[in-house]
Amino acid sequence: MGEVIQLKRRKPREPKARRRRITVSMADPLLARVEAAAKQAGVSPGVLMCIGVAQLLAQHEREVRARNANTNA
Repeated sequence: MGEVIQLKRRKPREPKARRRRITVSMADPLLARVEAAAKQAGVSPGVLMCIGVAQLLAQHEREVRARNANTNA
């Protein structure tokens, strides 16, 4: 008879990362601290804030993984 062909299942696609522009309002004391830190680091305040958001995201991912590990254990 005929030959049996096995089909490979495709991996589900991961959703594409969304990009969104945000606006942040800061009061003078905080703005002064951000500007001073950016000047000291030699970067713009926007770059400094992006680094901070990236650190927050990394911390969030670690917490989610730890929570999932505790749930699955």
